Amino acid sequence: PLFRSPTWEQEIDKLMKRPARRQIKAQDKSKVHWRPEGAFEYNIWYHKWVGEHWKEDRERGAAETRCILKRDTGYTRGSLHDPKGEKQFLCLYFARGCCENGAECSYLHRPPVPSDLKRIDLGHDCFGRGRHSAHRDDMGGVGSFDKDCRTLYVSGLQLRSNLEEILKTEFGEWGDLEEVKIIPRLHIAFITYTNRLYAEFAKVAMGDQT
Repeated sequence: PLFRSPTWEQEIDKLMKRPARRQIKAQDKSKVHWRPEGAFEYNIWYHKWVGEHWKEDRERGAAETRCILKRDTGYTRGSLHDPKGEKQFLCLYFARGCCENGAECSYLHRPPVPSDLKRIDLGHDCFGRGRHSAHRDDMGGVGSFDKDCRTLYVSGLQLRSNLEEILKTEFGEWGDLEEVKIIPRLHIAFITYTNRLYAEFAKVAMGDQT
């Protein structure tokens, strides 16, 4: 691994002894969890709301929230009801930094840990979403249960002398890194984790971050 303190799991255990923080206020929920008027079902495979026929706006701007593990990690209703962590999945909105429920959430407010890989089957991602038999054409969505994908594609990078260290720090927060490969002429990078759950969590946590 390129990043992570050897005592990282013990640090997470300590943070899990306190109640999880509400990352946003209830009145701000509608600003963060946007959906088209009249749409009530989101298709995670096609990355759009059911009934949404217009093209997705690829220039949707920077994310308005971010998960900060040292500030936001803590126990929830989900972790109290399942103290051994054998059944509960991680909170998708916690990863995005916008869970309004805090300690009342039914999901786990923490990053993936190695033991999660033993209990979360290949048919689901770390958030409990069903994986599919093939990847989407744009490599978005939840992913395929036929392939253990551990690599993230990062684009639009600004070249600087310490870019590799920045990527290691920013992406290493979510899990152990195996490799960081930068292609300067294309302003892109490939971030490879040691297991798929770290990559799944990081993909959501780092979505549209600047």
